[in-house]
Amino acid sequence: MTPPWDVYHIENYLLEPRYIPAAHRALLGTQSKYSSEEEVFDDLLRCAKQSVGVITAKKLQSLVNNQIVDQINIGTDPQAENPVPALLRSIEASRYRLSSKLDVIGQSAYLEQTRDSIREDLLSKIREGSWISEFPGRSILTLFTRDRVPRIAYEGFRNVIIDKMAESGHRPRGIQIVIERILEEPSDIPDDIPRKWA
Repeated sequence: MTPPWDVYHIENYLLEPRYIPAAHRALLGTQSKYSSEEEVFDDLLRCAKQSVGVITAKKLQSLVNNQIVDQINIGTDPQAENPVPALLRSIEASRYRLSSKLDVIGQSAYLEQTRDSIREDLLSKIREGSWISEFPGRSILTLFTRDRVPRIAYEGFRNVIIDKMAESGHRPRGIQIVIERILEEPSDIPDDIPRKWA
């Protein structure tokens, strides 16, 4: 079993201001505008702030969906001569639970309060600085590529960042910990770990 990552996406390890400028220059040459790590960090932060609305909507949707799905539990005794009565009881019980839950989550006030709570949690992560590991790194890097690396596909920019990290001998500590744990067991390294970090 693969140990859990200490970041949201493996791409969070690429939100590294030390290596993004080199990747940016490699792709854009003299058009690259970055002269400091601070400038890169500020642009990554702007991308994180831009993503708050989308992340909020996705989290709210997932939360509501899970609460609805959790109310449905259909089952019967497969050994029973007639499984229908027990099946009907489980259906009716699920119908009751679902109806009760919808009475709560189907209200605008509940959804708006939950939305605001999710949004405030995300904004607090931005204020605290934990966004760099707790926001979806893939989404942030995609926004950064779209807005700051014109005419370059996300995958291409991502791969050049990895190349620059590898050239400098940098291996994200979080990935190293996962690999070390995996190598202690007869298990393969997950496919999403770049080979240059393995």
